Amino acid sequence: MVTLVGFAASVLLYAVPGALLFFAFAALIVAPVILIVAAVLAFVLAKAYRPAALALIPALALLYFLVAVPRLPLGVAATTARWVQFAFLWHELDHRAATRNLGHEGSLVIITVDGFVPVGSNGFVYDSSGEIIRSPEVRSQLWRSVAARTALGEGCDWGVNRLFGPYYAYSSSC
Repeated sequence: MVTLVGFAASVLLYAVPGALLFFAFAALIVAPVILIVAAVLAFVLAKAYRPAALALIPALALLYFLVAVPRLPLGVAATTARWVQFAFLWHELDHRAATRNLGHEGSLVIITVDGFVPVGSNGFVYDSSGEIIRSPEVRSQLWRSVAARTALGEGCDWGVNRLFGPYYAYSSSC
């Protein structure tokens, strides 16, 4: 139960824009309270029913692996949150790509989900040309000029993960 609730909370923190930033500020107050509650719960469980207290240890270890391994942005919780966000924004990407109708140059549509573009952000990309996953030297000049006017501008370092087809998740830092 602890693992399931912790995993759901982690997915919620990643999926709701701004929630992770709010939690980071609130963690100074919330984290000690959570630790005290967990310690009291473990103590009460140990006195009342020792197997339940011992089961808390692997549950917390599993929660750690679901949230933080291999790294926080690549963990199962962050990946699940990315897919939840994408499920809500998929049709918006398609709609914007259809209205752009860039035809010969391909469609490049970016939806920023969280963050501040001048500092860094993350979101989703529809790129019908597929040039986003190519190395910078191989991308066409036309694609680079279109991308320069977006969150993927030349002044930012960004990375993408292919979701499927022409859909990608990006994260940038400037």
